[in-house]
Amino acid sequence: MKNVIITGASSGIGKELAHLYAMSGANIALTARRLENLQMIVRDFESSGAKGKIICSALDVSDYEQNFQVIQKLIHDLGGIDLIILNAG
Repeated sequence: MKNVIITGASSGIGKELAHLYAMSGANIALTARRLENLQMIVRDFESSGAKGKIICSALDVSDYEQNFQVIQKLIHDLGGIDLIILNAG
């Protein structure tokens, strides 16, 4: 099973990639600026039959320090990382 982080996961390509990985059984961590949007997406994926772990965190990729803090925490929470998709911005 893969551990995947996707930035910019609240809409568009990021959201669609997140859906594909969630349905394939990957453990995913989703980030975007608006946490409320991510939480709704997580609930939708879980109710649609996502097979892996799904976590989310607010992240503004333009904030240099926040990137390091959030990404390191997500890597820890997933138990490692296989793939990161830098889609935001």
